[in-house]
Amino acid sequence: MSSRARTVRSRLTLSVMALGLAAVAVTGCRPAIRTEAEPSISGIVVRNASQFDINVYALPTPDTQPLWLGTVPAGGARSLPIYSRALQGDRNLTVRTQAIGSSRAWTSGSVVVNGTVFAVLDLSATSTGDCSDTRFYTADMREAGAIVW
Repeated sequence: MSSRARTVRSRLTLSVMALGLAAVAVTGCRPAIRTEAEPSISGIVVRNASQFDINVYALPTPDTQPLWLGTVPAGGARSLPIYSRALQGDRNLTVRTQAIGSSRAWTSGSVVVNGTVFAVLDLSATSTGDCSDTRFYTADMREAGAIVW
């Protein structure tokens, strides 16, 4: 390799390294974007007595994509926060459930939740993943001790 080719190659290598270092420096000096956590409006206690893991979604409006709240394992229970974006209007909560592996979904009626009233979802699914025997109701925070986890 000629000395001219080595010089060009050396300059090219140095230029690439300088660009790489500049990119790292710019990224490292960028201020982090901080977002405040949205406070939850209420919560939902989900108890799954079925043999399926079940996905739970909120339906903020009938014509939009469901909002995933969480997956509750078979035989398990979860307490999930409810944020304002999951509610219809300002206080109504409607949920949809679907057992993993099933093509069937169940949609609840609407319940009113707020800072002192939370939702309870008792999941029940048949051997085909049909969740239509599921119960959805509310409880007052003062009654929370009566809700068996």
